Amino acid sequence: MADPPQDTDVSVATFVSSAIFTTVVSAVLFLVFAIVRPRYPRVYAPKSYIGPEHERPHHSTQGLFGWVLGPLKYSEPQFIERCGLDAYMFLEFLYKSFYLFLGFAFLAIPVLIPLNSSNQLNLEGLNQFAIANIQTKQRLWGHLVLTVLFCGVTLTLGMHCVRQYIIRRQTYLMSERHAQSLQATTILICGVPKGEDLQELYDIFGAFPGGVRRIWLAYAAPELEKEIIDRNILTAKLEAAECALIRARLKHRIKNGKGASGSSTDHLSNEPGPQEQTAHSDESFPSESRPQHRPATFPMSLFASCCGIEKVDSIQVYRSELSNMNASILAKQQAGMTAMRDNSDKDKMRAAFIQFNHQLGAHLATQSVIHRKILTMGPRQLE
Repeated sequence: MADPPQDTDVSVATFVSSAIFTTVVSAVLFLVFAIVRPRYPRVYAPKSYIGPEHERPHHSTQGLFGWVLGPLKYSEPQFIERCGLDAYMFLEFLYKSFYLFLGFAFLAIPVLIPLNSSNQLNLEGLNQFAIANIQTKQRLWGHLVLTVLFCGVTLTLGMHCVRQYIIRRQTYLMSERHAQSLQATTILICGVPKGEDLQELYDIFGAFPGGVRRIWLAYAAPELEKEIIDRNILTAKLEAAECALIRARLKHRIKNGKGASGSSTDHLSNEPGPQEQTAHSDESFPSESRPQHRPATFPMSLFASCCGIEKVDSIQVYRSELSNMNASILAKQQAGMTAMRDNSDKDKMRAAFIQFNHQLGAHLATQSVIHRKILTMGPRQLE
């Protein structure tokens, strides 16, 4: 008679397979990122060539490990200046968490593994090192002591990090470069009483150290906001149409055996004239292959083809509409500035932005009692 099948422990096999799978996936993702990152700096390293010069990295981050080793070459003030305080504190959190759990591992492994596995239930595989293998209840005191110790160390380190963050934040906010910035010297005041004009606001807040540099009254501009949203949508459509034209021209050149060399963006909005056809190799590009659409709004756009609405050149139409929209937005912005200077009551809101000459004046104005009536000249917000 055959022996009954025995249960085999699969904990080791499961652990090994999981470790191999995780290692392979992590290595592949790391290599893909390391290879793709230098090819697309606009996506993965925009600060390397965009933005103020003092915020750009001076050390090279090329190579597979350049993005890992590059930040280590900067001191704390340099890193905060280039990447900001939030990015620095995030890396500081990862750095301290790594050493925190590394210390826990070096302390817990030599204590808990013998405590769990020595002369107990003798489970198989990795289960012999787990707490489930303990038979003597007194040994659980070791787990309790280490748990309390780890929690205490974690809370202590957290409190220390919070204190360090407050110190760094105060230092950053009081730095000369940040103190002179617009966001550090400008406050938003809500609940401005009706009838208050610019001169009265200048008189009230001019008493603070440094005085007031500029005041902007807030005006509601729903039409302007709607036009800006429409302009963003139109800009996206124009960009999509131009990208489609570039792809169509490139396919046309390859189809005619002319290769992909040369500029595929020539004459995006206008067809080449008779004199230009000899200078460009894509003069045979058919005009009907350019992006086109039927100018009809919803729901008529669903029946545009049935109603006989002819197609128009998308790029030319979008550029014309964008030019008109920019002129309209600029006119509305200038009208709003004129209304603010004239202290017009139309669409006027009970709020104002006040820029001070010094950071101290902005902080004092935020924390001082401004008006004798409650819920007036408040709340005041800074940064």
